Amino acid sequence: MIVIADIVKLPQPYVTTVSLNPIVQNTVNLMQGAFADAGINCIMQLCDFSPVINADTVQMEQALINILKNAIEASADTRGDITVITTGSPATLTIRDTGCGIPEEIRNKVFQPFFTTKPSGQGIGLMLVCEILLNHRFKFELETKNGYTEFKIRF
Repeated sequence: MIVIADIVKLPQPYVTTVSLNPIVQNTVNLMQGAFADAGINCIMQLCDFSPVINADTVQMEQALINILKNAIEASADTRGDITVITTGSPATLTIRDTGCGIPEEIRNKVFQPFFTTKPSGQGIGLMLVCEILLNHRFKFELETKNGYTEFKIRF
């Protein structure tokens, strides 16, 4: 039996020194159609100076697309807001949505390969995000609190 995860392997990140805000701005701009289609308002609160990080730009954009896609899907029924925040010292990226949240009973499963709660989902989006962030050695957390869900990456 062939398993997709055995065939598709991410290359090791090609790490360079990059500015975080342009990566965020480019990715959010790319997702504008998806925000509009779902009736979602995306708010960017970017640090006045763009934090500098060591990352593979293409892989970071892919991770951010997957995180934003999940936030859109979680917020589609509420037509809520997604807020994208960068801060410096330490450099962090936070994606916050006002969607349905993550139930406690599945919180530990969301990064597992092929785990999904979506009828048409494949369970590879957050698995890919996890692999990208771990390969970069970035710390990250995903939690629901006080009426919103937050994905935070510390560089």
